[in-house]
Amino acid sequence: MKFSKTIFVVALTLTLQYCAWGQGITFSTKSFDEVLAQAKAENRPVFVDVFTKSCSPCRKMDKEVFNDPILGKFFNDSLISFKLDAGDAKFSKLLDQYNVYVFPTFFYFAPTGKLAYKSNGYMNSTDLLTDAGIALKQTRSKKPLAIWDEEYVTQKNDTTFLLKYIKKRIYAGVTITPYIEEYLNHIKPEDRYNTKLVTFLSDNAYSLPIDGLCYDLALNSCKKNNEHKTEYASQELMDYFLANYSMGILKIAIDSKSEPILQKAISVASCIHDPILHAPGFELEFKKGYFYEIGDYSKYMTITEEFINCYILPKNNKLIRDTLSTIISLNKGATGFCEHTSSRAKLGKALEWSDLSIELSSTSPMLKTELYWQCLDTKANLLIKTHQTDEALILKQQALDAIPLNEFTIEIRNKIKGELEKMKSESTVLQ
Repeated sequence: MKFSKTIFVVALTLTLQYCAWGQGITFSTKSFDEVLAQAKAENRPVFVDVFTKSCSPCRKMDKEVFNDPILGKFFNDSLISFKLDAGDAKFSKLLDQYNVYVFPTFFYFAPTGKLAYKSNGYMNSTDLLTDAGIALKQTRSKKPLAIWDEEYVTQKNDTTFLLKYIKKRIYAGVTITPYIEEYLNHIKPEDRYNTKLVTFLSDNAYSLPIDGLCYDLALNSCKKNNEHKTEYASQELMDYFLANYSMGILKIAIDSKSEPILQKAISVASCIHDPILHAPGFELEFKKGYFYEIGDYSKYMTITEEFINCYILPKNNKLIRDTLSTIISLNKGATGFCEHTSSRAKLGKALEWSDLSIELSSTSPMLKTELYWQCLDTKANLLIKTHQTDEALILKQQALDAIPLNEFTIEIRNKIKGELEKMKSESTVLQ
């Protein structure tokens, strides 16, 4: 009897241990304000995963990283975790306040509610655990940013201090614009091109100033006779910096509705060597993105048509670009026209693009899984707009049937299903 009881106790202990370790990160179902209040009451830091529903790296972290039991043990013991949907309008001010442009982004708040650390991008379990360790030190830091601000007044000419101060501001999610310019001004010109600094600039490209030494560094990178050529980081790293920096400038151009700043973004991107990042027609891609975001749809459609005609549509029965980017460009252009014009001629053009995108997206299992249903749905919407209801119904049903069945597609399936039911109802009434 004693032996059996001992076995039972051991088995129960192992089961409890497995349960404690056998789950991933537990995210709170409370509101964000309630989570902050709980953090203050329990004196615990807060981890926030900022995601969007269309973000593939975000979904990958949900599927492959956040369910890691080792991560779960660490995060659940040390932090209160919360998932923040960047598509939710109520969080827009918070995201603007902390300069969130990349997803996923991770916030770590101190128990006081102050942001102590921010990082972004896909991380595997090991990297996220390392990052969280750094973050926890910041949330418990005895030297808050206010102290660094005071020290800056007397130590701003010390480049070692200045770089640490800039990193502290990055962790806190506040602007580094004037300070990075100050740092570049204090170091030797040749040191501005070393691997360590270029990596740092690349990782924080969305926070960099749009002119001055940062901008000069970017433009000088494509000068053939640049005197500091031998000091460069690798061209691959420089291209990564230039791509991120140009997109950061583009974001500022959109926010300020400034075409001169848009031109600066294009100038930086023109220095990229990688033919994939610097594909023919990239200037038009920047412009159509800019005019779409600021709501000038007339210019957006003119540039989109020029871009697709010149750089996307096949020439001599051969694709100009790879199949994936061709499909995406065609479908995106067709969707934009569907949403923003009633011109029969333009809608007819969009239908041609849509037909080609459907044809191309059915050529491989991968493309068919990821893009085929989207292209079908776009054409269905175009047919609705051109009053070809019967064919639209067929395509909308085909789009619904083609969507992969998984946890990430529930929302879009429900949306298209609702649209289909509405179309059938309206069609019945008309009959």
